[in-house]
Amino acid sequence: MDNLNNQIIAQIYAKAVFELADECNCCEKIKDEIADLAALLAEQKDFVDFLDSPFIQINDKTACSAKIFSGRIDKLTEGLLASIIRRKRIRLIGDIAKAFEAL
Repeated sequence: MDNLNNQIIAQIYAKAVFELADECNCCEKIKDEIADLAALLAEQKDFVDFLDSPFIQINDKTACSAKIFSGRIDKLTEGLLASIIRRKRIRLIGDIAKAFEAL
């Protein structure tokens, strides 16, 4: 996928999450969590490779991320993470954070 497509996809995710966060009055919290998550994953290349691996079942990936992040991040952020893992778009988390910040 080219960079323009990635940006468009990231904007779609960011807008959807922003609208949900706006409904629960937690936009700042979610923005910070997505930015923190993007920064963490930028540092943890092996974990991103695990989450992006075609050899590992998606249910195993989402279960692993849920064990790590459950109770530590908002359910909305956790849902975003699960969604981008299921759709094999974990590498877009940085673009999603930037798009969310711009909203």
